[in-house]
Amino acid sequence: NPASETTRVNVALMEAEPIQITVRNTLGEIVYTVANNDANAGMNSFDIDLANFASGIYTVQTTVGNSIKTEKLFVK
Repeated sequence: NPASETTRVNVALMEAEPIQITVRNTLGEIVYTVANNDANAGMNSFDIDLANFASGIYTVQTTVGNSIKTEKLFVK
């Protein structure tokens, strides 16, 4: 289902590591970014406020150390 108000990104860590989350539009432009250089081991949650996002498809890139995960985000 498309998101309309907020979305949550959950990141589970085996040990404390920096986390960076970047949201890009279909043109590849960064429209949102957040970094936590002091993320603790265990579950870390990040809420993204979508109120100012136009309807469309975005990519959410989560970077932890050398690992990068990319997912699609549909905003209505």
